[in-house]
Amino acid sequence: MNGLVRTLGAMLAALLALAFLAMPAFAQASQDSVNGSGTAGNGTFTLNATSGPSGENPAGTVGFNLAIGTLSGNVTCLNVEGNKATIGGVPTGGSLLPQASGFVVDVQDGSPDLLRLELLGFPPPACPAPNLFSPSVVEPGGGITVVDAVPQSPPPTVPALIEMVNSFNLDSGRTTSLLAPLKDVDQGSQSSRCNSLNAFTNEVKAQRGKDLTASQANDLVQQATAVRANLGCSP
Repeated sequence: MNGLVRTLGAMLAALLALAFLAMPAFAQASQDSVNGSGTAGNGTFTLNATSGPSGENPAGTVGFNLAIGTLSGNVTCLNVEGNKATIGGVPTGGSLLPQASGFVVDVQDGSPDLLRLELLGFPPPACPAPNLFSPSVVEPGGGITVVDAVPQSPPPTVPALIEMVNSFNLDSGRTTSLLAPLKDVDQGSQSSRCNSLNAFTNEVKAQRGKDLTASQANDLVQQATAVRANLGCSP
């Protein structure tokens, strides 16, 4: 009996391990997006808009079937701020096309979801901040999902570290002294690069409270530490 229990326990542990490995890893959103469909006010809508985290490369389509007419359009801008967003674009079809050369759609992903459509006499040059004055409430059965992606910071690099030193406008001699360990650092082996960055950090610490303020020194040490970690240097 004890052997059977041990065998069943081992099988259960293996199954749990396999289930854990099969679980999808959490991935941070890489794009801003607004998606949804449903009924709001006196008509129905569909929204499908995306852009980069800072509004770059907007794309997508929108569609409305309202009491006053129909409208379809292409997305030309997207501004996402938390759970709210503004979609801008140009009409491509529908009975409202003669009345509008552009549109903005303001939305809120919340409780309740909200939507506001404004027709424009011109294509919007950019998407303004969301304006939810007198919006329509999305009825149950429909919904809007807003995703606000976080812009990804570029990886720390030696050129960025050099640029930070130059931005402090120190005495030319001190600038040269600080940057000396970083000369040709990108052309060396990993070990030599790590040693050069360590020498740079020691030089910065030696100038804290002298030619460098405490804040400047802390920023440089933090950036150098990040570069070392990015290169795989040991702590």
